Amino acid sequence: MLKDIFVKPDWKHDLPSGIAVFLVAVPMCLGVAHASGAPLMAGLIAGIIGGILVGTISGSSLSISGPAAGLTAVILAGLHELNSFEVFLLALLFAGIIQIILGFFRAGIIGDFIPLDVIKGLLAAIGIILILKQFPHVVGYDVEQFGVQEFTLTPEDLGNTKTPEKNTLTLLYHSFLSINFGVLIIGMLSLAILYLWEKYIIKYASLVPSSLILVIIGIGINSIYKSFFGELELTSEHLVQIPHINNVSKFFTVTPLPDFSSYDNIRVYKVAVTIALVASIETLLSIEAIDKLNPKKRATPTSRELIAQGIGNVVNAILGGIPVTSVIIRSTINTNAGAKTKNSSIFHGFLILFSIILIPNLLNQIPLATLAAILCYTGFKLTSPLIYKNVYEKGWNHFIIFIATVIGIVLTDILIGTLIGGFVSIFFIIKEIFYSSVIKTMKTRSTTKLFLGEYITFFHKARILDTLKAIPDNTEVVIDGRKCDYIHIDVIEMIQDFQNHSQSRQINVNIVGLEKFFPSVERRELNVGYKKFLEDNKDWVWEKIQDDAEYFKKLGMGQSPQFIMIGCSDSRVPFELITKAEPGKIFVHRNIANLVKINDPNLLSIIEYGITVLKIPEIIVCGHYGCGGVQASMGDVAGEVGKWIQPIKNTYQKHKAVLDAIVEKSERERKLVEFNVLEQVENLKNLPVVQTSIQKNKLPLIHAWVYDVHTGLINDLDLEK
Repeated sequence: MLKDIFVKPDWKHDLPSGIAVFLVAVPMCLGVAHASGAPLMAGLIAGIIGGILVGTISGSSLSISGPAAGLTAVILAGLHELNSFEVFLLALLFAGIIQIILGFFRAGIIGDFIPLDVIKGLLAAIGIILILKQFPHVVGYDVEQFGVQEFTLTPEDLGNTKTPEKNTLTLLYHSFLSINFGVLIIGMLSLAILYLWEKYIIKYASLVPSSLILVIIGIGINSIYKSFFGELELTSEHLVQIPHINNVSKFFTVTPLPDFSSYDNIRVYKVAVTIALVASIETLLSIEAIDKLNPKKRATPTSRELIAQGIGNVVNAILGGIPVTSVIIRSTINTNAGAKTKNSSIFHGFLILFSIILIPNLLNQIPLATLAAILCYTGFKLTSPLIYKNVYEKGWNHFIIFIATVIGIVLTDILIGTLIGGFVSIFFIIKEIFYSSVIKTMKTRSTTKLFLGEYITFFHKARILDTLKAIPDNTEVVIDGRKCDYIHIDVIEMIQDFQNHSQSRQINVNIVGLEKFFPSVERRELNVGYKKFLEDNKDWVWEKIQDDAEYFKKLGMGQSPQFIMIGCSDSRVPFELITKAEPGKIFVHRNIANLVKINDPNLLSIIEYGITVLKIPEIIVCGHYGCGGVQASMGDVAGEVGKWIQPIKNTYQKHKAVLDAIVEKSERERKLVEFNVLEQVENLKNLPVVQTSIQKNKLPLIHAWVYDVHTGLINDLDLEK
């Protein structure tokens, strides 16, 4: 399961992508940690572990793992429940173990059942959230922690607890009233550069990440403010703020260890299960979404991803980090930056580690507006109007599921919003099942026929019951289940109950083809060949009427066949079926071995009527391999059959040298079949009525066919050759 752990990096694309992700990951890790009520360093540890360790084990080429805003509520609740960060780390360790177990039991397959419209809605919603959440940072209203995604805000989500913000909309409204012009210039310029970079510049500087250029420009503009326009200089709340760490050993010892003495606290396991389930679901959602954005459409092994996340969370717990999941926003930035392999995730993890140790002062000069502009631009690409247009064109069902997911996620969070989209999707699935063509009805004056398809589930019960209730008294109903491979027990019991009570309404119930599901049904109507013919006729009539209500009216107006078909009586050669011909196209004459005899009045009548009255322009003589008449002619057969097939014996003698040279009997029979067809064509050409018509009209055209019952294909002997 854990093969291909180490992948050769594509330095040209992976390193710039890693830099782009790193630049937004640092403030996001800090923001999620703050919003979760955890130590800031715990967020950075999670970012490093998610990038390096999870990125290495993961089978995804584009996913970026780290602390996710979707888990802030779970972490807050867990800290409140356990009243200790050390005990919470123990719960996180157990959660990681649960995720590893889920992965080994292949629970990742759950991700395959997430509807595509929900995934598209998830991505579009993330785009809206990025725009709504990051725009205040673009204009300098930096009161919310960087990276928070929830609609409703808590004090932990806010850097300044004195602000009146309650939700995303109030935050957005107040941002327009609190514009910082120094920040606004950097933010708007960053957005403009991103647009121009992608449209014009990237073709000339594909190796340079645009995000790095924006950071350099942002730092440079703020330096100009400081030197020449002091009133515009950005203060610390508008810049990245990371704690100072002098060395690696201090980095991993600044947070506490798990409190293993609390292993007997039942609440630890409750929190562990919650973290494991929520983190796993968010990971699967993210993976499904990122795979949809993958230009190469590479599918991530989801169960392996759960194992990778579980191992990451176990190590996180030991080192003092907060939970990690696959994160859509950072993964989207990684994808848009052009990453090719999972090494971009690993690079971004190492960049976080070494940068906060070696260059923390430089990082703390990065304007949040620059990073927010990158996220806003990414958000617009995720939720562009073209995406909504494409989903709308698929139909209302798809659009409603999509919009429900978008609204649900924007107004709640990723998990709840996705569940809302999932429930709406289930509603439409049930609706489609209810109205599906797997159940069809045909009504005549006194008979209702109910056709059951291959799979009749519990969801079809209501529709079948409605149909049965609507049947009028003193009539007949036929329940036809000959195509049925599965029928739910509740539907079986309902049909039996209807049959048991039908006598009180003078309804005669006939059940066909369901004896294998309930043998107690009276068998007088089951498997009776003659009655099956009659039922099949009704089926055929009903099907034709569904395609064309005027079908039989048109057919009754007369015939104008294109072909006279002279063929064998063999039941395996139904001309209309093997040629997909509709009634009225073929004028048929059949006899044993498709013989044309000058003393056969039946044949002569058909040929004369077909040519002179129906003006049929073409005649086909069709034999078939495996013909019983031909086989019999190669032996001794007495009686009427022997007399009938005597012409074939004559044909054998005519071609005896060729036929006797064929060693295999089966091949000799096949060749005799062909000679027989050609002989009958010659007999046909010698008929006076045919000769007269050809001389006068150059018609009919005559063809020679041999049908192969073993392959279903027709061999055209091509008389012109």
